[in-house]
Amino acid sequence: MAVVAAVRTSMPDSASWVYCTLGNAYLDLGNFSKAIEYHAQYLAIAKEVGDRVEEGRAYGSLGIAYQSQGDYAKALKHRKQCLAIAKEVGDRAGEGAAYANLGCSYRSQGDYAKSIEHHSQCLVIAKEVGARAGEGRAYAHLGNAHDSLGDFSQVIEYHTQHLAIAKEVGNRAGEGMAYAPRRLPHALERFRQSRRLL
Repeated sequence: MAVVAAVRTSMPDSASWVYCTLGNAYLDLGNFSKAIEYHAQYLAIAKEVGDRVEEGRAYGSLGIAYQSQGDYAKALKHRKQCLAIAKEVGDRAGEGAAYANLGCSYRSQGDYAKSIEHHSQCLVIAKEVGARAGEGRAYAHLGNAHDSLGDFSQVIEYHTQHLAIAKEVGNRAGEGMAYAPRRLPHALERFRQSRRLL
């Protein structure tokens, strides 16, 4: 920790990166309280040096950590701040990511209409900036939200789009997710069952 403190004093921009990286590492390890601690330091440094882009990213990182911890209210609060800053600084890619993360927060809270609204905004931005992988993820999130609503024809449509893009960009993990249970095959079967009941 003495090294991090020294870096923070002498090179605050580098220190923010160190805190962000450590926060992400703790997040990956499932130690959410440590992740929050490091991302809070990341945010403090970004504010201290007046870097609004990094400040927005730090809010986004805190939102992910709080979401992972199950504190959806704090996740939503931080993700809204991330979105506001991304809009303020004209970071369209960051704005798209913030919409995606907000969509996940709303889905976790059972607000599927807002989830769909935010994932749709993410999709628009991903198309605008030419982020095909981001577009694929937006389709996956839209499929998941519609699955929560039991709208299986939309689930099939969105996960089929996700699968096509995952194949196009060589995202094997994305392909696997599209084929995973509760995704495309599950939606197809549930759709068939619902049609038989009519």
